[in-house]
Amino acid sequence: MGELVTQPYNPAEGTEYADYLEHITREADRLRREGRLPDNETVLSFFDDVGLVIRKVREDASRAAARGDAEVVTRIEMTSADYRRLMSMNESMRTLLEILEMRAAVDMKRTDGTTRVATAVREGTFSE
Repeated sequence: MGELVTQPYNPAEGTEYADYLEHITREADRLRREGRLPDNETVLSFFDDVGLVIRKVREDASRAAARGDAEVVTRIEMTSADYRRLMSMNESMRTLLEILEMRAAVDMKRTDGTTRVATAVREGTFSE
């Protein structure tokens, strides 16, 4: 088992990011039901990975906010295969959702804060 360690991020933005990912997950579920998003094992596994990120970021951001910390770092245990899938699918899924957003099929509700935390996760380090 390995570990993804994020870059530091603001706890309030971490909570906002977890909310954002939950929104995206609900939208992806709807798009899969409508046939606009692939419904295969890779996509489903990717959203399982996203669920893990949501839980860990939300937990860590909440604890950091309660302590009054200005920054938080999240550590997420995952296999190297899960990490590779999360990172490779992240870009593909983001591109697909942006296209669907341009077609008014989805509202991603992205903010500067969610973008900063997404970058902190994406630019984190993975080690086994």
